[in-house]
Amino acid sequence: MKLLTFAKSVFALCATIWVIAVTAWFLVTDTRTFLASFATYSVISLAAEAFFTSITHQIRRVRKREPIDWRLPGEPFLWSVLVYGLSAAVSFRLIELYYPAFFHWHWLLRGGAYMTSIYLWEYFWGWRIEALTGSVPWKYRESPWKIWRYVNPYYFWSWYCFGFVLEFVYFRLIPVLPNVFSP
Repeated sequence: MKLLTFAKSVFALCATIWVIAVTAWFLVTDTRTFLASFATYSVISLAAEAFFTSITHQIRRVRKREPIDWRLPGEPFLWSVLVYGLSAAVSFRLIELYYPAFFHWHWLLRGGAYMTSIYLWEYFWGWRIEALTGSVPWKYRESPWKIWRYVNPYYFWSWYCFGFVLEFVYFRLIPVLPNVFSP
């Protein structure tokens, strides 16, 4: 019975990833640019997650009056490569195609839109990953702020700011990447 449940979960996750990948593929005019942006967003997000989780770990240690662990142990997840890379690459491509005026909005509104978009992706991926593995990679269960196990409004400030990091990457780094990888 557990094997059947696991098989259904794997199928559901694979189908979800396939639908997003096919959607992304139709959005792509240049495959090299899309793959470069996917890889770039994945690496930057993985590094940011490692840094953020290590800093929050140290803050928790200080609050408990424990000594600081100078190794800065972070907890990035392998899922982050897919979650952050695909979500950012698809989101920025959708904005570019369907609402390019978005980038002219006031920064307060753009930050709110980035935060909301990240929360929607976080909810979606948390729901799908839990269907596959039985648990969610991010540990919001203990938080009094959690919403449906998948989203934590406590981190709104970090997602608000991280959206601008990704925007910077979108405007400054992504345009030069295809030239770097061209033969």
